[in-house]
Amino acid sequence: MGKHLKSISKLVVNDNEITDNQTLSNLFVEFFSEKVNNILGTYVSTTPDCLNDFSLFEGFSEIEIDTLFERLTSKKTSGMNGIRCFMKKFKATLIPFVKKLFDLLVQGNKIPNTWKIAKITPVLKKGLSLLIENYWPVSK
Repeated sequence: MGKHLKSISKLVVNDNEITDNQTLSNLFVEFFSEKVNNILGTYVSTTPDCLNDFSLFEGFSEIEIDTLFERLTSKKTSGMNGIRCFMKKFKATLIPFVKKLFDLLVQGNKIPNTWKIAKITPVLKKGLSLLIENYWPVSK
């Protein structure tokens, strides 16, 4: 994907041309944050409390985790932690530990904050590259 990304050097917002990198970055943060907050606001307000409560969830089976490991590919990005898909190679050893970790997270009803962080790259989805609404966020 990286080969297809071009540096964004200019946007037009309210008939103003923006070229400053920091301002461009801030605009994308604000734009994408607003989109996420709109989605979350809808989700939170329409989701019954029982669906936000993991107490009825029995956890993941080792078979389900094995299936997720099989879906890993070295052609996808590794995320901010830099871990490549070596996990697939060592899945037999890792599956019991991953299961235990997920079970503990479900029991505690908490997702670690570090799992909620991603490097976001704006990718042009359609139309003019000068308009911020023509971009979508892709996490790496």
